[in-house]
Amino acid sequence: MKNYSNKPTSVVRSLFTTTLSFIAICLLGCTSSPVENNAVSEANREISGLVLFPGGAPAEDVFLWLEVLDINTRTNASGAFTITIPKPSEQGLPDGLSGVFKLYAYVANYSVQTINVIIRNGSILYSNADVGKNGVLLQTVVLQKKLAINISTLPAEVNRFSQTTIQAQVTLQATTEEPITVIYRKSGQAYSTRIFLKNIQTKQIYSRQTFTNGLNIVEQITVEQTPQTHTILFRAAAQDDDDASALPLGEYELIPYMLIENNDIPTELFESMGEEVLNATGEFFKVPYQRTGASFKIL
Repeated sequence: MKNYSNKPTSVVRSLFTTTLSFIAICLLGCTSSPVENNAVSEANREISGLVLFPGGAPAEDVFLWLEVLDINTRTNASGAFTITIPKPSEQGLPDGLSGVFKLYAYVANYSVQTINVIIRNGSILYSNADVGKNGVLLQTVVLQKKLAINISTLPAEVNRFSQTTIQAQVTLQATTEEPITVIYRKSGQAYSTRIFLKNIQTKQIYSRQTFTNGLNIVEQITVEQTPQTHTILFRAAAQDDDDASALPLGEYELIPYMLIENNDIPTELFESMGEEVLNATGEFFKVPYQRTGASFKIL
């Protein structure tokens, strides 16, 4: 299992690796440099593109991260994004970076997609690798689902002061033949963890402690193409009107804490989202997932 607590590799090592990649392209591609006839301007600092789900639906909130430079952005409601690299003088080397770098498109339960970007002397080479004219990607990025996540609750609505125990039913199913490892509790954590509730209208995030109540809660599971359903128990109620964690009336999306193991993802990508995104903290909701299921109502 991947150790999510590893420190990031050094920038020096990353620069060495990407520089070697760039040299390899020059040596193995043809008799002439693949970039020698392309004008480079310091203005060549933007990459834009479109990210979709299969079937053409726009992929909102996809996390885009450019390695080594460690810059990121997210797609908008239309699936579009623009990412801007720093000026050459701000890239840590006198003449700016040079090499082949990967731009990652990440949603936790989809296969990660990478886009090759060539940078020379701190500027992006347009009309090279996966980047076309004016910095627009040559192809639309289409994400492929690898794990279906469906969440339902029983009951589906409660009074904000009700002490009713709520059952969140989480159904997981691999969408390819490759098994998926899902981590419900990182090694060393208590068996109880957190579930997050996102107000659909205000986007505000709240959290509640979960409990086992005799249920057999495993640390991690292997999910295949046969659906698996697991139950998470929690209470939504506030203690009184002055409780700062009281849930306002409205509809909520349930976000259970879980990690999907993927050894193809650099640790630096997660650290770019936030220091605690892989822990059961308030930063976990920054990790993009695509889930289905009915909303939960506080009356």
